[in-house]
Amino acid sequence: MCWPRATGAGARYESLRRPRVAHVQAATDRFSKVAGLPIRLRNPLLPLLGPISYRKAYGPLRVGGGVA
Repeated sequence: MCWPRATGAGARYESLRRPRVAHVQAATDRFSKVAGLPIRLRNPLLPLLGPISYRKAYGPLRVGGGVA
């Protein structure tokens, strides 16, 4: 569904949130690719790569983290 463009305060809020939303969507897409790996690859790799991936995905969203 395509929402109508926001105006005024809504437009400002949207402009602040859009980069964060795009960042989370990209991180989710990356994690979905890992989750779709064959079990023999995924199970040994995920305990190693999972925490690193999580920090890269959500660390920037913390206060002062860099993603607007």
